[in-house]
Amino acid sequence: MKIENIPCSFPYLPGVRIGETLDKRYSVYGYTGQGVFSNVVRARDQSRSGSDVAIKIIRNNDMM
Repeated sequence: MKIENIPCSFPYLPGVRIGETLDKRYSVYGYTGQGVFSNVVRARDQSRSGSDVAIKIIRNNDMM
C-alpha cells in the first residue's frame, strides 16, 4: 500500500470546524497554521463587535 501526503488548504482539527462557535462567543472562519503541539484558528469575537482573533488549540495526547 502506497501512502501519499496530499496537501490540504485546511488541516484537520478534531472537534473544530469552520462555521462552528466556540464557547458561545467565537465564530471560527478559517485556519491560520499548525505545529507539533497545537493548531491556530481564526475567529470573530461576537462579544467585541466581531473583532478578529486567533485561537491557539493545544493538542492533548499521551506524549504531552
